[in-house]
Amino acid sequence: MSTSKRGAEASASARANGHDRAIEVQSRLKEFEQLIKWQSSPAGLIASYVVGLVCAIAELNVLSRDPALFRLLAAEGADLEFISAEIRELISRIRCTKGAAA
Repeated sequence: MSTSKRGAEASASARANGHDRAIEVQSRLKEFEQLIKWQSSPAGLIASYVVGLVCAIAELNVLSRDPALFRLLAAEGADLEFISAEIRELISRIRCTKGAAA
């Protein structure tokens, strides 16, 4: 194969790859825009709070696996119980007012 033919094929391949990459970037930008819209929606805002709570609980779970940290975590039992009670109270208030909000 001649050098010029290889060069032309390489150039065509590069253009095709560039075009494919541009389409991929545009697709990702659309997905990102949709994510931003969803995150700013009421469902997205609530989901962000839930994700935050789940992450905090997962971190507590990780901490509780270490015997030294478990003792420190256990010493904070009153605060953990208070937080748990506040979350349960929040859920109860939401359930009780769902008819009024509708």
